[in-house]
Amino acid sequence: MNDDTDVMFTTLIIRGLNPKSTILARANSYKSIDKIYKAGADYVAALPIVAGQMLAKMTSRCVDVSCKKMDEDIMLYEGIDIEKHTVSSGSELVNKTIADTQMRKKIGCTVIGIDRDGKIITDILPSTKIMNNDIIAVVGGKEEILKFKEEYVK
Repeated sequence: MNDDTDVMFTTLIIRGLNPKSTILARANSYKSIDKIYKAGADYVAALPIVAGQMLAKMTSRCVDVSCKKMDEDIMLYEGIDIEKHTVSSGSELVNKTIADTQMRKKIGCTVIGIDRDGKIITDILPSTKIMNNDIIAVVGGKEEILKFKEEYVK
């Protein structure tokens, strides 16, 4: 559900109908986690926290020379992927802001993180500028990711 109030209400109803049920819920805001637990959920996954953990895993660097390269694609939920792509000098993304690209509107993908010269940027605003050689983390459905690759990955 896209609204935490609906999640809380649904959790209350399910717990009332079947007190023995196992309830897994998604919180869209970390501020709602305690309220959803109080409504009766057994486990609450906070979308911002899960996405942040996955982004951290995806962008972390291996310090041990023997470790293998991390998989570029991470499955978030079935049908939703996070992928990393390096922005090359020929890309139309170079020197454009997130708002300028209209990526979400045009193809349905969202930039959720940028690795710029080893510095990880996760506070992505419409005014955030994409630079040459940035490694961007993009989230979207399988079809949207394919459109992203066709449009922006050269």
